[in-house]
Amino acid sequence: MQPVPQARTRFENSAPILKVAAIAASLRYYVEVLGFRNAPWGTVDFTCVNRDAAAIYLCRGGQGQAGTWVWIGVEDGHVLRFGSEPRGDKPFDSWTG
Repeated sequence: MQPVPQARTRFENSAPILKVAAIAASLRYYVEVLGFRNAPWGTVDFTCVNRDAAAIYLCRGGQGQAGTWVWIGVEDGHVLRFGSEPRGDKPFDSWTG
């Protein structure tokens, strides 16, 4: 007897949570430089920025982890990467991300 195929759950989107040191400074960058919009419900500890179909949560505190990598594809083929300067106390190859 053949197994009955199961319906697959449809993935609607993905929204990473990035840990930030300061919500206000991060919002200025995402909104003023990159053109994202801030969620109207955001707080000083947690918010979401979005642009078109891309959303990124910004969290000050317990959620997210420093060193997270995010890939966001755009229709014209450019790939945007966000990063920070290497840390002397934590070599790149020791990150398990």
